[in-house]
Amino acid sequence: MSGSSIYLHDDAMQVVKFPLLKDEPLHLHPYWELTLFNWSKGVTCINGNHIFKINSCQVVFLIPPNMLHGYYLNHKITTSATVTKIIFPNDLLNNNLLNKLSFLSLKKLFSKACGGLAFNNISSKQMMEYFSIIGHSNDFLDIINLLKLLHTLTKEKSYRVLNETHSIISNENNTAINAEAINTCINKHFHEDICLKKISLLFNVSEATFARYCKMHTGKSFTELVIEKRIGRAIQLLAHHHKTIKDVAYSCGFNHVSHFNRIFKMYTGLAPKNYQFLLQTNIPA
Repeated sequence: MSGSSIYLHDDAMQVVKFPLLKDEPLHLHPYWELTLFNWSKGVTCINGNHIFKINSCQVVFLIPPNMLHGYYLNHKITTSATVTKIIFPNDLLNNNLLNKLSFLSLKKLFSKACGGLAFNNISSKQMMEYFSIIGHSNDFLDIINLLKLLHTLTKEKSYRVLNETHSIISNENNTAINAEAINTCINKHFHEDICLKKISLLFNVSEATFARYCKMHTGKSFTELVIEKRIGRAIQLLAHHHKTIKDVAYSCGFNHVSHFNRIFKMYTGLAPKNYQFLLQTNIPA
């Protein structure tokens, strides 16, 4: 299901369910998209400039209108992997409704989702039931079930805000080492020739200590965090700026274009040049 094939006409929403058999090219459309990946461990999703590797049985994404998104598979995807997409327009729930006291939780949900949301380790069995029945009723009941589904999302504790910006640390030496401090520091220095030793000095701790804090607070190594940030920025530059592959590589902290090409393809499934081509052929101007 490509972005160019999505058009709601006069429909309030569109529901599609299909087995996960092939990659979805990067695309965008002017609607909200609520997507369930079921038994899809190993799929790599790109939402905006964020790369999300699915490592649990079920993951739900709430993607805002006009956000670039897509995914690619690897060789370990099970035959039972499926995707359910619920597409609905931005005005399905207008501000007059969302400003009502009863709908404030949904208003907060959509506000947080402006950069995209990922719900990992889904705890609500009721949510999975709504995903299974939606699309099998008439439009009115489907809308009611969508509202119930969105309401259950407001209660989920395990979620991640995608494409979130952080403030810059003015003095790393006086900053506690936590997830926000680590991410902010990497956001500030990823385009430079940084290494674990240099960043550890900024926090006035040993390399081993900083590496341990990275793993403890983010679940990832320092190298993984830097590469993901660099690739995320590269995606952003390729999508929104007319730069050469060489310019993008150097702007994101890579010293060699060949290394950039290899890492970019490893993380996104596409070579940078192919990524630009997909943007030109799949995304309307």
